[in-house]
Formats: sequence, C-alpha cells, structure tokens
Amino acid sequence: QKLHRDGQIEDVIYVFPNGGHFSRYRDWPDANVKTETFLIQELIPHIDETYRTITTREGRALSGWSMGGDGSLRFVFKYPEMFCAAATISAAIDWGAPEDGSDSIFSWSRDHLDQVREKTALLMVVGEEDQLYGAHQKLLPHLDELGIEYEFHSSPGVGHNLGEMSQQYGEEI
Repeated sequence: QKLHRDGQIEDVIYVFPNGGHFSRYRDWPDANVKTETFLIQELIPHIDETYRTITTREGRALSGWSMGGDGSLRFVFKYPEMFCAAATISAAIDWGAPEDGSDSIFSWSRDHLDQVREKTALLMVVGEEDQLYGAHQKLLPHLDELGIEYEFHSSPGVGHNLGEMSQQYGEEI
C-alpha cells in the first residue's frame, strides 16, 4: 500500500492462490491434484473475466516464497506468453521436477529462450544459510549461459525464514 500511496506503483490486483500442501504447483500424473491446471486454465481466466485486468503478459507478474517461488519461476518460463516477470524469495528450484529434466525451470528456460531473453524480469533472493541456496547457485550459471538477465541477492546468516527475508526485501518483491 505504501508504494501505491507514494505513487511508485500504479493500481494493481494481487491474487494469492494457495497451491496446497506439497502440490509443488504442478499437476500430479497419478493423483487428483491439478494445481497448475487450476491456476493457468481456470483461476487466471476467471480473474480476467471478473476484474479490470491487463490480459497481456505485460499485465501479469508472479511472486512466491519457497514452493511458490519454484512455481513462479517455472511458470514464467513455461508460459512466457502469459507473464512478464517473476520475483522469488527462497525458491525451491525444480522441487518435484521429473527426473528426466522435463517440465523444469532449466528445460523451459532453454525451450522458450527467445520468448524470455530480454523480455522477462527476474528477481531472486535467498538466505545463504537456507538449504535452497545451493539450488540457486546451480540455476544462476545456467541463466548466465543462456544470456537471461536477472537480479539476485543473498543474505548472509539467514536460513529458510520468510519473516527475515521479507524484512530485508519486502518492497522489492
């Protein structure tokens, strides 16, 4: 609200879907968990039909913490026609991705490189004591190799703690 009140951002609609306990923001092939389908094919169209939204990719960005950060990164690369940016806090990078590497942040960033490079804004923050820090250290060289720009911040002495990360980066995310 402060950023809006101070004129730093325009009107915005925030939608906070809960991906469910351990859904990994994916559709499960062997169960009736269809979180990705719900979000991409049902929730977003419903929001667009119900509210005054910008229905192009320029009008949609993602943000998420932990499992939601993973979903945000995977969706921004998997559906580049829908989203222009992703900001993550302590993303659980490729948690639950198939072992063959398909349907992963790594595979979608390669497959949709022309649609995301120089067209998608990325911000990632993670604590250096977070068990997810190492996964970020694997992803960043991959993005560098592809020429995908990003902003990355790490916090020394901070573990997997949303409160501490929000205090440090709340307005940026």
